Amino acid sequence: MIKTNSARVLCCLLYLAAFCRLVFSQEAPDGQTFDNSVQTSSYNTSKPAPTWQKIGNTGLPTQNWWIQFDKKGNMYVSSNNPSAGGVSKSTDKGFHWTVINTGFSCHLHRGMGLAPDGTLFVGNDYCNNYNQGSNHFYWLNNVSGSGTQWSTVSTPGSNGGGQINGSVIANDGKTIVSATYSGIWLSTNNARSWFLAPGGPIPGQNVAEGIDTFKQPDGTIYAGFAKGGLFYSKDNGYHWTKLGYPPGNGTNGDVWAMATAPAGPYAGYLMVFAGNAGAQIKTGTGFWCYGPQAAPNGTWHFCGNNEYAGQMAIDVTGIVINPAHTRAIAIHYGDRGTKPVYSDDGVNWKACNTGLPLDPSTTLGGANTQGIQVDPSTGYVYIVLKNGDIYRTTQPQ
Repeated sequence: MIKTNSARVLCCLLYLAAFCRLVFSQEAPDGQTFDNSVQTSSYNTSKPAPTWQKIGNTGLPTQNWWIQFDKKGNMYVSSNNPSAGGVSKSTDKGFHWTVINTGFSCHLHRGMGLAPDGTLFVGNDYCNNYNQGSNHFYWLNNVSGSGTQWSTVSTPGSNGGGQINGSVIANDGKTIVSATYSGIWLSTNNARSWFLAPGGPIPGQNVAEGIDTFKQPDGTIYAGFAKGGLFYSKDNGYHWTKLGYPPGNGTNGDVWAMATAPAGPYAGYLMVFAGNAGAQIKTGTGFWCYGPQAAPNGTWHFCGNNEYAGQMAIDVTGIVINPAHTRAIAIHYGDRGTKPVYSDDGVNWKACNTGLPLDPSTTLGGANTQGIQVDPSTGYVYIVLKNGDIYRTTQPQ
């Protein structure tokens, strides 16, 4: 009798498990599948939370934005301030800095990138608004020259507004792909000239500005847009297909940041922060992971447990993954003063602001974190504050 009852209990449990799987695996309205079950795995790491220490200042007094390393290990930070912006360079991993603005006709800069040969390039935005001429691409003589002289790209004569965050090199090893204010620009000659992707989304036609470009290990390139969400390309950035937003996200918000999810249930998936959170948690916003197949055959999974660490809901503007692919660290829109967050399983998030300063000018009084980057050669993670202060993790990540 005991064995019979046990068998019945086992059957009931199996039936219940199958029913739950059916409930939590649904079909999105646009035909994309997604899984809205919640992963609650705990952290499986002995590593302590990231802590920070100040090591330098860029010399750019405000609106510091993007951190970039070149192939020689030099470090650069951009600023998009019309009178005091530009680019600053460090040759000693962030301790000492020199502003390198020679050659710029406009000092409003945000995202930077590296060409296949290692040339550093940067764009402009809003130059016309401040009577500084047209928006251009520039390239730096950091490969075979002094690394202090910028050259203006003449083709195109204006890019209509450059990249906000990252750019990538396509699978062919020669094409740079950069989502910008005016569409997706491509270069095949180490950033000396650019042309618009013939099959790319055009801002003003069902999308707004392009913000971030990211390449997954399988070679699929993704571009994040405002009022359009994600687009993907499988032909080196020449033609694009809309993937959109995670299920339920009707905000038309920005897609600021992407990464390859670290260790955990979604390791290797595309990790996206989908906005616009807007100070409250809205359906479909936050951290989502897409995979395991590349677009369009993947599935959306929510991977943002405790993503705001008890703070106001606000968009993530940068995600970095450590070289071992065991940790993700993210920063939010800086003017809100929220704490950075980290995850060691790509799903569960915790705050990590120890060592960062308070800033009463931000909404919550925390540090105004604007840019984040990992040094691929050392594993240290860097944050630049709006005022140019450089903070580095106290230990490699």
